[in-house]
Amino acid sequence: MYDPMDMPVPETFGASLDGKPHHRDYVFSESGGVKRLRGRRWELVHYPGQPYGELYDLQADPGEVDSLYDLPAHRNRREEMTRILLDRLIHTEAARHTEALRGPAFWRTQRARPFGEPFEDTTQ
Repeated sequence: MYDPMDMPVPETFGASLDGKPHHRDYVFSESGGVKRLRGRRWELVHYPGQPYGELYDLQADPGEVDSLYDLPAHRNRREEMTRILLDRLIHTEAARHTEALRGPAFWRTQRARPFGEPFEDTTQ
């Protein structure tokens, strides 16, 4: 991989670009409406508005073939990871849906304008 700053590229998950280690319990990702929370051992896939999802024990099932989502034995794990995922979503999306430090959130300025009217950024 080309590195314009001649910095070594980290080879392990969990290292930052400057090579210093950092700690994360989970990695969050999303594709469309599907949200995913992945840790070293467990992965939760959430489909908003659906009564189903996916939960995998990556140690026992690295190919993610057998979902444990509906099994009573894994209910606590599923609920714990769902709470972590919800906290993450609230933390990352809250600024878009409430008053920001600069004024109204962007989507509120868009909803307040008549359709087709050009946007003028009044927050600066």
